[in-house]
Amino acid sequence: DQYHEARSSVGALDMRVLVIGAGKMVDAIMAGLPRPALASWAVMSKSGTSAKNLAEKYGMKFVERAEDFPHPDWILLGCKPQQIK
Repeated sequence: DQYHEARSSVGALDMRVLVIGAGKMVDAIMAGLPRPALASWAVMSKSGTSAKNLAEKYGMKFVERAEDFPHPDWILLGCKPQQIK
């Protein structure tokens, strides 16, 4: 149907995206995206535990530091501002 065709044609889904944060809101966002597109995405979190779980759940790459995922096309901030240091 038209809804699924539009979702699969979103250009950002074909890009390398670094997700910083792995809480409930990021989980909800990832749940709405096509799984194959997430294979080129990476996720990190302060503790690492939630990011590891999210990476496993959605087929994303887990990274401990932003430097471990060089040259992302986009960075998605999925954390509270006070958590960024």
